Amino acid sequence: MANLYMRQFCCDKTTELGADEIYFMIYGRRSDGETFFQRYPSPNGHFDLNDGGQPTDNPAGDSHCITRKTLFDAELGNGQSWQLSVLVMEEDGGSTIDYQKAVGGLATKIPNPIAAGAGAVLVALAGLGMGIQDTDDYPGSFVVNISKDAAGTLSVAFGGGDHIAHIIADPDDPGNPHKAEYRFNGDGSNYVGWFAVYQ
Repeated sequence: MANLYMRQFCCDKTTELGADEIYFMIYGRRSDGETFFQRYPSPNGHFDLNDGGQPTDNPAGDSHCITRKTLFDAELGNGQSWQLSVLVMEEDGGSTIDYQKAVGGLATKIPNPIAAGAGAVLVALAGLGMGIQDTDDYPGSFVVNISKDAAGTLSVAFGGGDHIAHIIADPDDPGNPHKAEYRFNGDGSNYVGWFAVYQ
């Protein structure tokens, strides 16, 4: 198994006045051709994030930060790899896409998510019927390669994407190559997230 875990994700500036409705889209392809696609937290769900003094994981309104989310979880055998694109989206007008059917269309259009880049995934999703109403919908994206060698040793390579202010080691565990901090700045926003890969 391999999973992409988000330790924390915080809003330091929204894309617009009021709360942002943030969700994540994760598209992946395994080296044997298996594909993965999901909108997180659910096909129609989002997180209400704001840049004021809101609490973390607020059950009764906007949150400044959300914590402890698993964005991707799938089988990974020895000698295999997963290539993932992770898109941070802000929902203004909703979406008409059928997420259960999108993975087949993405696999046809984008056989290599890392080489194509997360922006290409967004373009392909728009072509498959996802409604992007304005540029405030896209705080940023990144890519990650997760692989195991023949002996089962895990390797992780975090890469850039769109609207990335920085990629650095996780300050809580700076010597661990399986963890990274990303700061996103798309459309005037300022978000920071801490991500890790586990098996």
